[in-house]
Amino acid sequence: TPGRLRVPTRVRATTMRGVIAIAARRVLFVLVLALVASSSPRTLVDAASSSSSSAASSTTSTRGLTDASPLATRDGIPDASLCEHGDAGHRRATTMGDAHLKQRKPLLAEACYLGALRYKSDFPMALYGLGEAHVMADRDALAAEAYALAIDAWPQYV
Repeated sequence: TPGRLRVPTRVRATTMRGVIAIAARRVLFVLVLALVASSSPRTLVDAASSSSSSAASSTTSTRGLTDASPLATRDGIPDASLCEHGDAGHRRATTMGDAHLKQRKPLLAEACYLGALRYKSDFPMALYGLGEAHVMADRDALAAEAYALAIDAWPQYV
């Protein structure tokens, strides 16, 4: 038909996979949000950490990322030095993490978010971005923990 744009099949399939991935991520986030609303955030973090790593989770009431968290101790964790602006403060490192996430580079994004969290361990934008990086890398239990920490740090952000 005249005036109708034809999209190649490969582009449609790629776009559909992207839409499904976004929908799955949002469903995971809504489930985490529902669990946080129905239980204490510490309970959800403990459940996520016990299923994702054998490392003990923190039992203190410290908000944000701690050194004992599986998010900070998992095998294969990237060094924050991989992020070119990881030492420039929490906002700049988070912005770089967002850029790497958009480029579908979850390892570099994770390095930037971890660098940001070294400056401010309860920065919700970095915690949420860390969750997004873990979803992109198919580490859903770690993503759930990062989302729970983001919600705990600033419930209005999400």
